[in-house]
Amino acid sequence: MLTADNKLRQKLTQIRTDIKFYQQMTAEQYINDRVLFKIRLYYFLGKRNKRWYNLIAILSILSGLMVPLFLNLDFAFSKEYATALTLITGALISFETVVFNFKEKFKSYKKTEDQLTNELILYQTNTEPYKNLNGVPVKPSDYLFTLFVSRVESIILKERDDTIEKITRLSLDQLKSSH
Repeated sequence: MLTADNKLRQKLTQIRTDIKFYQQMTAEQYINDRVLFKIRLYYFLGKRNKRWYNLIAILSILSGLMVPLFLNLDFAFSKEYATALTLITGALISFETVVFNFKEKFKSYKKTEDQLTNELILYQTNTEPYKNLNGVPVKPSDYLFTLFVSRVESIILKERDDTIEKITRLSLDQLKSSH
């Protein structure tokens, strides 16, 4: 079994290896291995969260619409079914807004995907801020590549920070509501 010290050493070794790998990357490798990967990832996550949000919204609307129907029909246990549907509707809405928050996740992933795509297009077309100072587009220099990496990584970090903030806020809200 690994001790905490050994785990830390392995983690540091991995970080050093990753840094060496990224320092030796060309712009094309970085775009393919990092930027396009992240764009696809955020697209996939956004699409998945949108599907879940739509599913929960449709189910809650349908179950909510069925409540009056069951209340107006005269058959055995119709009121009990209506009560159960009311509980299901409330649970679906509560789970979506408090626990899963698919709508907010979708919006966040879509926004990040769009920002990364926009940044890539600006870089590949030598458009502001990726053109030289006298305004004539040039082949991307080391400075422009460094600027591109810095801007892309800040977008990724901002999305990660926003996600952690939302998770923390939700946890705090849940703690406050349980007391």
